[in-house]
Amino acid sequence: LRTIQDRIDFLIHIDPDADEEDNASEEGIEEASEFLNINLDGNNAVPKPRKTDAKKRLMVTRLPPVLFFHVKRLYFNPATSDMAKTNQHINFTEYLDMRCVYAGDQSSLEESDGKESVNAQPIPYRLVSVIEHRGSAFSGHYFTMRRASISSSW
Repeated sequence: LRTIQDRIDFLIHIDPDADEEDNASEEGIEEASEFLNINLDGNNAVPKPRKTDAKKRLMVTRLPPVLFFHVKRLYFNPATSDMAKTNQHINFTEYLDMRCVYAGDQSSLEESDGKESVNAQPIPYRLVSVIEHRGSAFSGHYFTMRRASISSSW
């Protein structure tokens, strides 16, 4: 079963109780893509005539000229029965290579041996802006950090 959507929203879990080093990542989208590949064992039939093992994964067939990521840092705190915000640090690399989630031409998605093909050419995106929220889950201010121009530093 293959489903194609025009817009994808996905949530990558950031554990508010983990050590800061556990959530800080230099691998960027490659580490995030591990959350987008899910093995479904047995109980996953849709419709339900037959249950079988399957693999669910997110791939994109077209990439936009500008890519936006929204990292939602809110979580439900069961101790207070309220929303809270994690303040853990998240590292961003200057360049993000999207090869690990790019399907490209659908006919080249799988090689003849059934293994997933790997795009040889990097698909780089350069970080040009970060918008940060400072405050709580209910109030605060947004700050923007951006490059002065494409070739300049922060």
